[in-house]
Amino acid sequence: MIKKHSILLLFILPFSLIINAQNTDTTEKNIDYSYVNLTEEGIENHLPPLQTLIDSAISNSPLLKYKNSAEVISALNTKSVRKEWSKYIGVISDVKYGLFDNLVLGQDDDGNLNTGLVSTTQQTRYSAGIYLKLPLQELIDRRNKIKIAEEEEKMAEYEYQQEKKELRKLVIQQYNDLLLYQKLLKIKNDYVQDVLIQKQMAEKQFKDNEIDISELTRLSSMHSKALSEYESAKADFNNAYMMLQEIVGMKFKLKIRKQQ
Repeated sequence: MIKKHSILLLFILPFSLIINAQNTDTTEKNIDYSYVNLTEEGIENHLPPLQTLIDSAISNSPLLKYKNSAEVISALNTKSVRKEWSKYIGVISDVKYGLFDNLVLGQDDDGNLNTGLVSTTQQTRYSAGIYLKLPLQELIDRRNKIKIAEEEEKMAEYEYQQEKKELRKLVIQQYNDLLLYQKLLKIKNDYVQDVLIQKQMAEKQFKDNEIDISELTRLSSMHSKALSEYESAKADFNNAYMMLQEIVGMKFKLKIRKQQ
């Protein structure tokens, strides 16, 4: 029974590897999947180009959107500081109603002014004007306020660019980690297959009394350790795969390629 079980494991292991590695969203419909066998093909051939991943991460990053909003607010604040003096300009108006004295001047036929006559009438009078009331402290400190606002605007821009740079580095690192974990996964998978073949041969030799139990035990222990390392490598790959999707904000359309 041990031998039969081991032979079955030899055929299902690569298939199980790919099923677990391709954790796509099964709720999506009408997806143009890219089929890939992780034990034979490089996953980079089925992923978007690295620059596309970086652009997607920048476009979908909530932190970058926050930094960009802070940059916009800082720029608007600079404009407000530059126009702050306008709050000291105002318009005044006045309306008065009552009895007002009016001086009426006459003119003779020769164009000379006659003595004016004063008359009192009931009237409504309107007046309007513009005033400028600029405090001395505001006049002195205005240049400093503008300079501070401009520097804060620069700081917001620097923070945005630095965050974009860090995100770019993160995507590159995660992308390369994914490629590395796939290579390690293939190595562990190949090692499991090699040890399994040795174990199967040892089982046959043990039944034929060609080796003792200690050798069979040693190979069985190697096989168990190889499987453990393989499962660890598979978990590392899955984590890197899902983390890259999370960072760039897109789902990779990958699916298993069934074994023949």
